[in-house]
Amino acid sequence: MSITVQCPGCFKSLGVRPQHLGRRVKCPSCGTVVSIPTAPEEEFEDKFEMPAPPPIKKKRTSPISKESIDKKTDDGVSRRSLRDIRIPLWGMIVAPSILSLLLGYYIGREHVKHQLFSAFSQGFGEIAKGVGEFNSGQIQELEDAEAEPPKPLPRFNIGQAYETETFSIAVTSAKIENPQVKQLGGDLSVAKEPGLILRFEIKNKDDRKVLEFFTDDGDCFSLVDDVGNTVQGVSYGLMADVVGAIKDELPPGASENHTEVFSVPLPKTEHLILTLDLSSLEAEGEIEFLIPAASIEK
Repeated sequence: MSITVQCPGCFKSLGVRPQHLGRRVKCPSCGTVVSIPTAPEEEFEDKFEMPAPPPIKKKRTSPISKESIDKKTDDGVSRRSLRDIRIPLWGMIVAPSILSLLLGYYIGREHVKHQLFSAFSQGFGEIAKGVGEFNSGQIQELEDAEAEPPKPLPRFNIGQAYETETFSIAVTSAKIENPQVKQLGGDLSVAKEPGLILRFEIKNKDDRKVLEFFTDDGDCFSLVDDVGNTVQGVSYGLMADVVGAIKDELPPGASENHTEVFSVPLPKTEHLILTLDLSSLEAEGEIEFLIPAASIEK
């Protein structure tokens, strides 16, 4: 009796005699070596038959009495009777409390709504009142500012000094000429273009404290003519200074001259007004010096 074996290479069925069981033979079609089992395929499958799965345990369910199951309703769904529905003790306590809260909320809701509406109405009324008062105050301030003309600055003539407890300053002369310029290395030269040279006398009245003088390249001075034309200040760069300009400070009790240079005013100028920012001398406010055109030396 021969045994049929399938070749794994060409999948053809091969007839094997019993004396070849457990051996390896070549497939006559493709030459693949085929291992012959020691027993027929049926006996091999019976020998390694998978065991049957264990039985599935059924879950235990709570017994329901026949009385707890009603007959099917019209829609075909069976339901438990109301007798078998048990309400826990905590539910019997909590349910009335929740019901009472809901009833209290709906009963008192109108009162709460009225209180909230009153509070919001009062708040918006106060805000509107405050905004109105603020706007009225702003408008009143603007009207007052427009009604009151600006106060004139203190004005001094040439040779008249402005006095404080710590210092005094006066314009001593005005002259049109070519100013002398001192280079950083110490060399002196004369500017090519003439300018309006204003000389000041500054006194430090304090005999113990140094008086700081911040000129900032003339930014503390502004000069205009009688019709409002600006007369520009003249700067000779970072590497040169006008001869006679004070640098930074005055010693205690010292009196020194200071020089500022401006461009030449227009020919028909009647007078000039020089404004000095007193913050350059560690003070507050501004003052003016009146310089008539007739007093300018040429």
